[in-house]
Amino acid sequence: MTEAMRGHKAWEQFRAEQARRSVPLTEHGMAECSARRYELRSQWPAERCDALRERVRRHVDDGRRNSTGRRS
Repeated sequence: MTEAMRGHKAWEQFRAEQARRSVPLTEHGMAECSARRYELRSQWPAERCDALRERVRRHVDDGRRNSTGRRS
């Protein structure tokens, strides 16, 4: 799977989880979040961004494993 496909799948899973929790995702809120993310990326070294991205990825993966009844 390409990185873009993984990202799209993760985004869809995130949106589904937010909908399950009754958390509305507005266009305005998503635009603000993107702006903050781009601002941080411009201020942080690439290594810090990569480390945070990997930490989030592990957290999401752990959540998927736990939601299917498997323990990590």
